[in-house]
Amino acid sequence: MKAIALLLFAAAAAAQPAEPAPAASPAASPPAAERAPAAAPPPAAPLAIPVTPPAALSPAKLTALRTYKNERLVMRDELEITGGGYSVVGGGWGNPYGPWGGPWGWGGQSTVVLPQPTQVNRGWALYQGKSRLDPLRFLAVTGQADLRASLEEDIRTYRRRGAVWFSVAGVGLAGILGGMVALDMATTRDQAVLANRVVLGSTAGAAVGLVAGSFPRARSDRLARDPSATLSAAEAQRLADAHNDALRAELGLAPADVWALEVGEGAP
Repeated sequence: MKAIALLLFAAAAAAQPAEPAPAASPAASPPAAERAPAAAPPPAAPLAIPVTPPAALSPAKLTALRTYKNERLVMRDELEITGGGYSVVGGGWGNPYGPWGGPWGWGGQSTVVLPQPTQVNRGWALYQGKSRLDPLRFLAVTGQADLRASLEEDIRTYRRRGAVWFSVAGVGLAGILGGMVALDMATTRDQAVLANRVVLGSTAGAAVGLVAGSFPRARSDRLARDPSATLSAAEAQRLADAHNDALRAELGLAPADVWALEVGEGAP
């Protein structure tokens, strides 16, 4: 009876319909941190400021504007940096060869690194177009004949003073050489003492000549190179503006025509 009951239960289980398999769930999307980053938008193109010439710009006026641009005077700030770097000074003591001339010496040596200070000098300079003007050339361009003649005379005067003192230094060097020769050829004590005095006096004269001649020579070089040694910034700007106004009137240009050049907003 138990076997018959098992058979009936198995037949009933086989008659029931099979349950459908659960549908596969869609793959879970990766977390936001693992997703590929979105492409960045391309950078925006820089804004270009179009420079449109006026409609009434004729070839003759364009030539006049270019001439004004190349011949006008401009005062610009400058920054001069001098110095910097370092110097290495070394020295030693003792006997490097030893008492028998061999490599068994004794002593020592030292090396010192001396940094050089850096100096920053702020100034200004005068330009005509792209050319830097020295003071004499600037005064000639602006028509300052009297001031230019006075500056030339000052430069010549300082250079003559420097030349005189350098001549004294040259005589002192010659005296040093002559005294050394006389000292070498001296046969008596009095001759040696005299030659020694000549060498000492000539050395002092050469040193004084070199030092005293360097000051007027430096002054003449500064007058010939640096406009601030002759003119103030306000006076130089006034002369440059007067020259530019005369040049603009000579070329037949109106202030509005050259305003862009004056403020640096554009150029033809």
